[in-house]
Amino acid sequence: MNESRFSDNDAHSIKEVFGKVLESCNLSARFQEGQVIAAWERLLGKKVSEHTKRIFLKNNTLFVELDSPGLKHDLNLSKKHVILLFTNDFGKEVINDLVIM
Repeated sequence: MNESRFSDNDAHSIKEVFGKVLESCNLSARFQEGQVIAAWERLLGKKVSEHTKRIFLKNNTLFVELDSPGLKHDLNLSKKHVILLFTNDFGKEVINDLVIM
């Protein structure tokens, strides 16, 4: 039989090691930023993503530049909801504020 050589404990250890490597190289914030940016289209939809010109995370504030005035207005009214979408998706608060530009 072909049994796995790794247990659940090994997988957990790999996750811990990866987290420690990110921290030791000062990459954890950059990695989290990449995850947040990658989640933008999935959480807000293709239409919002198509109108997004620039997006970045700095000090847990998500900055988003849009090319649609109407969409800017709608997202400004929905800031708390957008932050909650990310919190629910990531299982922790990754965004404290949202700045629509």
